[in-house]
Amino acid sequence: MLNTFKLNTFKMVTYSLLGFSVALTGCGSGGGSGGAGAPPPVVTPGPGILPASSQIGFYAQSSNFYMPGYINAGSTFQAQQGMHSLLKEAMGTCDREQTSGGLASCQTWISGAHDMVLWADGGSTVNQVTIVIRSAPANQMGGAGWYSYSLPDFESAIIGLFTGWFPGNTSGIFNPLVLKATIWPVNNSQGFEARAYGPQMSYAWNKLLQLQVSQGKLEDPSWSYQLVFNGAVAANGTAVRCQSQYCGMDRSYFNTAY
Repeated sequence: MLNTFKLNTFKMVTYSLLGFSVALTGCGSGGGSGGAGAPPPVVTPGPGILPASSQIGFYAQSSNFYMPGYINAGSTFQAQQGMHSLLKEAMGTCDREQTSGGLASCQTWISGAHDMVLWADGGSTVNQVTIVIRSAPANQMGGAGWYSYSLPDFESAIIGLFTGWFPGNTSGIFNPLVLKATIWPVNNSQGFEARAYGPQMSYAWNKLLQLQVSQGKLEDPSWSYQLVFNGAVAANGTAVRCQSQYCGMDRSYFNTAY
């Protein structure tokens, strides 16, 4: 598992790329609320699965997770069609305006590197886990090098032309995406499912994320999973039990959730 890819690295990459897009288009990308109305429904806590005072973690990484210290130990993370919506709406890393390309395009991020951790601390709340998802864009975009653009729609462009203010995407950026999830037994208790809603300041604030394991328990050495966002499969693969505290990630990930 990766020990050196820390929170600041991911945020620096994400914010610097989006900042470059802002410079090209004049469109802001602040941390305001991405939705309106009542908060999402509360997920009622399900039965606890972990014994008290236990700490268990699992991780999965894409095969192109090419950072120094990369060890996947048989874990896999294969992005699927729903990954586009997860990156755009829940994480806010790409396709933030009407037309995006290069490092601002979700296609560049989908083909990039991803990892995911599920961490359970039975000493606090045995029916809750923390899910962490991190992504980085692909190095190559058809040989075009590192470039980025993000352009508003025609109406926004006209408003900006006459007022100097471009009404851009105001949702937050969440990379890594850190969520507290409620865990439920499924398939006659042969498996489990971890459920969470997206960050409050994102376009996914009322959309469900589900980590589904049809066969497997948190006590097992590994299990196959399916990551579903808003009803679409975002990724699938195999998660492997962590061999280090917090799965080698920065401890701050597990102290704060969006």
